[in-house]
Amino acid sequence: MKRPDGIKIWTVVFWIIVWESIAILNSDNFLFVSLVDVSKRLVVLAGESEFWMSIGYSSLRIFLGIFISIITALVLAPLSHKTNWVKSLLYPLLVTIKSIPVASFIIFALVFISSNNLSILISVLIGFPIIYTNLLNGIENVDKNLIEMSKIFEIKGIKKAIYVYVPEVKSYFTAGLNLAIGMCWKAGIAAEVIGIPDGSIGEQLYLAKIQLDTADILAFTIVIIIVSIIFEKVILKLFDVSIERLLR
Repeated sequence: MKRPDGIKIWTVVFWIIVWESIAILNSDNFLFVSLVDVSKRLVVLAGESEFWMSIGYSSLRIFLGIFISIITALVLAPLSHKTNWVKSLLYPLLVTIKSIPVASFIIFALVFISSNNLSILISVLIGFPIIYTNLLNGIENVDKNLIEMSKIFEIKGIKKAIYVYVPEVKSYFTAGLNLAIGMCWKAGIAAEVIGIPDGSIGEQLYLAKIQLDTADILAFTIVIIIVSIIFEKVILKLFDVSIERLLR
């Protein structure tokens, strides 16, 4: 299936029209507000320090979760490839993590840890299996001819990892990271909505929900989408730059 090249202006216009049409049909603006009203609310929120602090609070913790997921996957995926018992040991854990609903993880985790660190843990639980699985698949699918060639020319250790494995595994890792970042944001914010840590985006969403403030709910939802996209672009760009420098 061919993927779209990117966001087209006409598709954006189409969905804005759909949004505004729904808002017009809901004339009392109780269940659904117009994009204009949401934009106005975003402007108001942007002038409040609590708004930026909540973005910083949630972003830092979710970033830590993504970072821990990356480092853990980078350690355990190659180890699983080299040592079969490590791969076998991790397999039931990964299957369990993928099968259990995120809400169950969140509620169970709240028994043991503070809500302040909940989004970090949930981001790791969601992000690690995705990155680890993709990275392991990439390592296991490296061209066998390249591996044989490295043996012939006696390329070993770090050089073998950099010049044989890294170029071959890059696309797998990038795909996993791309997916994991979005999933970590979704799960991390869900954890905050349930755990309600002070000063988080999740707390703002929860307060908007109990106050039936649809404009705030949609405004913070847009913020989550924008910040998630920025995270994805920045992290993937840093990864690409790091790989380019490594291969020089």
